Amino acid sequence: MKSMHSCGSVKKKERGIWDGADMRKEIERMTIGESKASEYGEEWLELTNGLERSTSFPLDWVYSDLKEQEYESWLYKQREQKYKQELDRFTTRKQVLEGMKEGYTLEEIVNRSGLSRRELIELLETLDLEGYDTDCLLDAELAVMPEEEQEAVWSAYEELGDTFLKPVLHKVYGEEKPGGSNLEQVYERLRMIRIRFRRHTETEQHAG
Repeated sequence: MKSMHSCGSVKKKERGIWDGADMRKEIERMTIGESKASEYGEEWLELTNGLERSTSFPLDWVYSDLKEQEYESWLYKQREQKYKQELDRFTTRKQVLEGMKEGYTLEEIVNRSGLSRRELIELLETLDLEGYDTDCLLDAELAVMPEEEQEAVWSAYEELGDTFLKPVLHKVYGEEKPGGSNLEQVYERLRMIRIRFRRHTETEQHAG
């Protein structure tokens, strides 16, 4: 591996305290983009402010201290982890799609895939956007929900939009909204109805 810098070795400062001004300057020099620096920079400063440090700014010394073998090993592990995550996501999607095809319930697919109920519903949102048919599963899960209640939720989405669930919850259930596990169940149903609402809205927009 070629040397990652062309300058000579930089003498480290004596052990001291993280300096906010130095840290702010270094954040500005990082190749992380202005948006991330703006979003997380203050939090980084809060985390490092007052901590003891034994290295200097700028971070040129990292290149001389970093051993090639250690870097290659770390890079390999990162790629391996990324590949495993991608494989896990592919396997999970396949299990969910197969479960939907076989007519499994939400709980059966949860047990089959290892996802939580919320994670599964979020995946259903993605799959529906990608054009997969989620209606059979949604029909089965919403069958126990009174039709007038579903219509009230739909009307709330039309009035308030579908970005946030809490305003819809308050609109439909008011102060009598359920608590505990029942509240989670209500949120599940709100999300499932939202899947249909968004699809309906998109279809109307394309038709218009």
